[in-house]
Amino acid sequence: MTVTASALLGPVALCVLLALSCWHDWQSRRIPNTLLLFGLAVALVWQVLAPTSSPLLAGCGAGHGRGLVASLAGAAATLLVGFALWKLKLFGAGDAKLLAVVASFTGLGQVPRLLLFTLLAGGVLALAGLVFFSLRLRFAAARQCIPSSAPAGAGTVFSAYRLPYAFAITVGSLAVVGMNYKDCWLH
Repeated sequence: MTVTASALLGPVALCVLLALSCWHDWQSRRIPNTLLLFGLAVALVWQVLAPTSSPLLAGCGAGHGRGLVASLAGAAATLLVGFALWKLKLFGAGDAKLLAVVASFTGLGQVPRLLLFTLLAGGVLALAGLVFFSLRLRFAAARQCIPSSAPAGAGTVFSAYRLPYAFAITVGSLAVVGMNYKDCWLH
């Protein structure tokens, strides 16, 4: 199967969006709304213009406007899930919006995969953060000759730390895109 430029526009735009989101999230723990709105606009335009063989689209048979409804439905469903996670203080608002924009690229049919892989990547990220901060507290305690069993502020440092969850969303998104390419182009 030949790959057209319009088929690659969506995946390339998504990768750029994810890279910029990770950079902003790492620097300030915020993802700018202007970046997300631009990503949403690109996704919706791409859904209208994409060829029918575009592997990002749910079911591999959408395109030429047929993916637009699935795109909007995916974004809305993911935004509702993200909003619930934000209300529970398990997720940042920017993360919820980024996940919705990613779903506008992939469509409603990919939302379960997207959420599953993002949550799995988020779990790995949280464990890595826990290990990192545990080691950091132990080294700080050793330098200050504080007993390592109860360093000052041990219970508050990690809970107050906000994970740059755009990295987990990126890993989950790339897993979904990779699976879609495999499903659509290798069969």
